[in-house]
Parts: sequence; structure tokens; C-alpha cells
Amino acid sequence: NAPIFSEHWKTTSVLQMRKAMRTEPFWLARFLKDRQKAFDLKKYRWKEGTAIKGTLVRGLRFTMPLPKDMPPSVAKMVQVPDESRSTVLVRLAGAGKNPRDEDDLESIPDSEPVVFIQQSCTHDAPYGENFRVQDTMMFSAHPKGGVLYQRWVDVVWVKALPWALGMLKPIIESKALAGAKEAQKDIAFELQKALEKVS
Repeated sequence: NAPIFSEHWKTTSVLQMRKAMRTEPFWLARFLKDRQKAFDLKKYRWKEGTAIKGTLVRGLRFTMPLPKDMPPSVAKMVQVPDESRSTVLVRLAGAGKNPRDEDDLESIPDSEPVVFIQQSCTHDAPYGENFRVQDTMMFSAHPKGGVLYQRWVDVVWVKALPWALGMLKPIIESKALAGAKEAQKDIAFELQKALEKVS
């Protein structure tokens, strides 16, 4: 499927993106805290990926406010709490495989892109355990120099909704996509801040 965002970052190198993804404080934690109003945030350190060799994985747990803009017809059927416990799992490829950041990132060829995949679960949202929002970002070498930044967002259903609430599926999917598009400007801002630290 087509990316929801695609942009040529002319003055950024693939190597800088590798370093930015590994720099601390973790850019995604900053985005969640400063831009999404997440609190009680707990960050886990990078670990070697076991399911996919050569990748790194880490997690974040936090609580965040939930939007209250459900259509009236849906609001009558499901109750949306003010906030929810949430979990984000991240997989990073193309930015080394040593959790202690001891990789020689400069030895990785520019032809190998940086791929950042996060899956989020909003536990207390209505039927939040039934789906994951998967956000994939890829930074690849652009033929004219710099990097091509592309982003895809999908809703992955891990459990079907009750038959009577099937109408919620397209609403959940459209809201996830709209929220992802709305967050793009803030995500790019935090990525640029991480890049400033490694440039």
C-alpha cells in the first residue's frame, strides 16, 4: 500500500539517521511525552531481536489521554475512558545490532535502509486489545543525495470484534490513520531534534 507520508530530506544522510535512531534520550519517548501527553512513562533498553536476527527491539509503557470524538451512535454502545494504559514495541533494522551501541555504524553501506517499526496497543480503549496500530518508517538513500523518508500506518487485527460491533472496525481504522497523519509534523520535529544531536 502507498505510504501516508513521503519526503526527500536533502541534507540528511542515511548514516545520520542510523545514529539518530540510537541516540538517547529516545526520540519516540520524547514525542509521546511532549506531544501526546503521555505520563508514567517507562522505557526499556534496546535488546537483540530474536525473531528477526540483526535487528534491535525495545518497549515503552505509559498512560495517555484518549480522544472523545466518537460518533454519537458509537458512543451509546461503548464507553471511552479518559485515559488508557498503552504499550509500544519497537523493532529497528539497519542501525546496528549491538544493544550497547558499540556498532561501527559507518561500516554499514548506504544501500541498507533504516527501518523503524512500532506496534502500539491501547489497553483500556474500547476493544483496544483486539488490534495493534503498526507504524513503519523507512529511511533510504535517495538517488539525488540525502534520504527518502517514507511512512506507512496499518491497523493489525489480532482478534475479531463481536459480531454486533462490526461497524466499529472501519471507524477504528479511519481514526488510527487520521491520528497518524495528524502526528506527522510532531514526529518529524522530534526526528530532526535527534538528528541535530548527531550531526
